Amino acid sequence: GQTFLNFLISDSMFVPAPIAGTAYGYAGDYIGITSTPEYVIPCWNDNRSGVHQVYCARFGILHVTTPVAAGWNMTSVPIFAPDSSKIAIYPSAISPAYRFENNTYHATDPLRTNRGWWIEFGANENITYVGARIDLMDMVVNSGWNIIGSISTTVSTSTVSPDSIIDSYFFKFENGYVVTDTLEPGRGFWVKTKHDGFLTLQSASSRNPLVAQDLESLDKFTISDANRGAQNLYVANDGFNI
Repeated sequence: GQTFLNFLISDSMFVPAPIAGTAYGYAGDYIGITSTPEYVIPCWNDNRSGVHQVYCARFGILHVTTPVAAGWNMTSVPIFAPDSSKIAIYPSAISPAYRFENNTYHATDPLRTNRGWWIEFGANENITYVGARIDLMDMVVNSGWNIIGSISTTVSTSTVSPDSIIDSYFFKFENGYVVTDTLEPGRGFWVKTKHDGFLTLQSASSRNPLVAQDLESLDKFTISDANRGAQNLYVANDGFNI
């Protein structure tokens, strides 16, 4: 059980209610689950109201691994985690997680995804973050120096926007400060800005939206209602086992 992770998939208890006339006197006890390389999708039936209903949830299982060194590190949370408390994200850390805001360090818990952190570890190790992918994030910045975070993929600093408020190079910490032109997942970075605002990090894949001709290669489902409203749903099934 040491490799198991618990995820809350519903804020209501599973309560199948008896339905008269059925073979076993009740319905609503079916539970199924499927997955992709990045998500787990559980489904279940529930008829507590007397109406048989199907429920589904989705939660991320993307794994992002980042090395940290013994001593102080600049880190960030590059996924949406099911538990964002400092002890859940960094169980082996030997210090609080500090954010830098208005020229002051602040011990912070829980840890937000749109900031970077100063945090100390007792030994070299790999930190594995597990959760839902982040392809786009607005990092909070204040006038002056800031520690920003990362997303789930490496981002070129040349794509960070708006560049009009950036007033320095980007720096990472590796036995001292080093200028960097890439923002790697799980790391934190110093950058100076001209005024308060946000710096947007976006993955390369999400900057290339699906074009019309790509839809021809996908499975199409048309969903319609009694009022003749309709919507097409396109699904890519490559690599999926359902």
